[in-house]
Amino acid sequence: PQYRITQLLAQFQSKYPQATIRLSEDDPINLMEYLENENCEIVFNREDKQTFEKNFLNDTHIKRIPYIKDSLIALMQKNHPLAQEKSIALPMLKDEQFCLIKEGSLMHQIAMDACQQAGFIPSVIFTSHRIDSILDIITNQNCVALLMNQHIELPENGPTQVNTPWVAVPITPTIQSQISICYRADRPLSKTAQLFIDFCTANIFE
Repeated sequence: PQYRITQLLAQFQSKYPQATIRLSEDDPINLMEYLENENCEIVFNREDKQTFEKNFLNDTHIKRIPYIKDSLIALMQKNHPLAQEKSIALPMLKDEQFCLIKEGSLMHQIAMDACQQAGFIPSVIFTSHRIDSILDIITNQNCVALLMNQHIELPENGPTQVNTPWVAVPITPTIQSQISICYRADRPLSKTAQLFIDFCTANIFE
């Protein structure tokens, strides 16, 4: 998922064509290490809601600019018995087979923790970093995926069908994560990085 980041970068490059940006993609578990090791100046980082709120208030080392929130959803085939529900409590899925984002990722940890807090250990039959591979499994096998709504860029409220063989149903109670634009608060940014932070701040909070 791009979370509209590519559009944001394109708008920035259009406004500042002389600016040079180098991009790298990785899991949130690794991104903060890049900041710590000064391998990059800015990261778009995901944290679960509680971790973000704690760090936003207390972390003086890393500055966080809230960018976008997303919420946990269940993806399933259209003919699944729960496909028409407006929302699903995780215990209703305890007997399902699951496909998740790959082990070692924050999304895998969020999904596993959510299931365990709901009182069960999920039966995971497939994991992948590729959302399209997960959607293919959902389409061809009788299993359920736990993703964030922004992974498929669909609305949060109610089951959604957009000419696909699957539907996305929100999990209740809501399980949120926060994407933030993060940079070191104890290091001066380069001119280009500071321009990007100023640009993001102006566009996000306009």
